[in-house]
Amino acid sequence: MIRILLSLLAVAVVQAQPSRTLADDPWCAVDHSEDLARSCEVREYMVRADDLDLDATPNGSVSVKRWDRSDVLVRARVEAYAHSEDRARELRDEVEVEVDEGHIRADTNADGSRRSEGSGVSYEVFAPRQTGLSIRTQNGSAVVHGIDGDVDVESVNGSISLSDMAGSVFATSVNGSVSVELSGGTWAGSGLAARTTNGSVLLKVPSGFSADLHARTQVGRIALTGLDVARHDRRRGRQVGDQIETRIGRGGAPVELTTVNGSVRIEQVR
Repeated sequence: MIRILLSLLAVAVVQAQPSRTLADDPWCAVDHSEDLARSCEVREYMVRADDLDLDATPNGSVSVKRWDRSDVLVRARVEAYAHSEDRARELRDEVEVEVDEGHIRADTNADGSRRSEGSGVSYEVFAPRQTGLSIRTQNGSAVVHGIDGDVDVESVNGSISLSDMAGSVFATSVNGSVSVELSGGTWAGSGLAARTTNGSVLLKVPSGFSADLHARTQVGRIALTGLDVARHDRRRGRQVGDQIETRIGRGGAPVELTTVNGSVRIEQVR
């Protein structure tokens, strides 16, 4: 029994190791450390998972893109900055990226007590179209392209950008804009909800797109550009606030766009 447990533990350790580490990856050329020394590397992990649960570090961004393979490639850009190159490299090496099946986390060991140094991890993920996603960022953006599974994206201080999506999709930001660009003739799935508290919401749809639209802002206006809409129910405040419910084209799955402080814009693109 002990031998079996040790074997399973060894497998788990192997699975958690990056398939390769790249110190000269072009992604590391992006540098926002100003006058501090910086150390960066990209760690790559190959996993198989139907669903991905990803928590970004406080200052990390996330990008997920569809690809045609059945496995998942997770690229983690690990960077650290300090007053010396040796210290930056030491901080970088202390960062632990955990990729356990579909769960993706990173421990930067940063306690925030020294403002002159720190570390962070951003992710670039390539996944099959039907992958389910749960993504959370704090002070970073989230970008998702070409995923048809159930998707839930949350950001505190960052923008969210979605394109070529389907399924059941929720995108929520507290302080950041949310933009969605759709393809095809209708929403394939149970619907889309894009919400923010402080920021704008933008929806771009192709010509001939059909959906049931629900849009609302408490402080701001709603703009419809180039859309084929049925007679709609609109309630506009005298000075602030706007709300509209209408059918685009033939109607279809619900598309909900909501902001508290910001504008909502829905436009048709070719």
